[in-house]
Amino acid sequence: MPRQLLKVKPSLDSEKVFDNPKVTYGLATTRDELEQAFELVWQGYIKVGLHPDDKAGKRVTKYHLDPRSKVFIASVKEEKEVDGKLRTVSRVIGTLTVAHDGCLGLPADEVCKAEIDELRQNNPNQVEIMGFVCNNDGEDKRVFLKLFHLAYEYCELANITGVVVSLTQRHIGFYRRFFGFKPLGKLSEYTMGNGTPVQVHHVSVKEGRALFNKRTSTLCEDDEWCYFLETKAMCLLQNSLKTKPWSKDRINHFMTSCSSLQSQIDIDAANSLKAEYRRYGVELALPCLHLDNNVNNMMQV
Repeated sequence: MPRQLLKVKPSLDSEKVFDNPKVTYGLATTRDELEQAFELVWQGYIKVGLHPDDKAGKRVTKYHLDPRSKVFIASVKEEKEVDGKLRTVSRVIGTLTVAHDGCLGLPADEVCKAEIDELRQNNPNQVEIMGFVCNNDGEDKRVFLKLFHLAYEYCELANITGVVVSLTQRHIGFYRRFFGFKPLGKLSEYTMGNGTPVQVHHVSVKEGRALFNKRTSTLCEDDEWCYFLETKAMCLLQNSLKTKPWSKDRINHFMTSCSSLQSQIDIDAANSLKAEYRRYGVELALPCLHLDNNVNNMMQV
């Protein structure tokens, strides 16, 4: 049985209704939401050297193709001219991805697989939080914390035992002190991070969630956030437990528009994804990158 969502201390005036919150939180389910999330990660990673300036305009990884991966987003509403008319549109201002330890393993396997394999033996059901970026709209720190809060509540509900993150040297101290993450392995160059050295860290969901809730207790004094947790979060999180593979059109769109994603799909990855999709009754024709005499040829697997 899934474990219980964090109980939030009631703090709302019964007449106060937040129908139009400044920032909304949810899962990226549409192509536009995913596109915006991946663009935001690309922009953020370019700035710190974690992604090459490949002009693709978005960062999508092969792990996003795993049907169990979840892309959480924070969005704001704004007026935008569309076809000569002002329309209200959503703009993604923060995102993170929860990648399950599935058919492709975890991204962090690249730099410390032996240590992660040991985790798997003792504590199955690990996930990795990746693609974690917020913009600089002034409330990015609170958006950052609320997205992490959602990720922890998802992990609790999904019976996840531990969380892995791959950290640059700049962020290691904060994640250790604030979130209780502990190092696995050593600083190593990370191909998925454009060769930037990272160190993998891990924390159990039980320990990390407890410390996070202690450190961020003021979040539960935020009436708008409390209203969200008490009215919408459980439905969102229950829906996040459902697994739905990407459609053929969505895969083709991101594969053809993101060269870095193409380069990650070798024969082994394509076959693993094909077998995984078959579990959901989907036959996957996945373009993959095949290297033959240093010439890139697209083939169907």
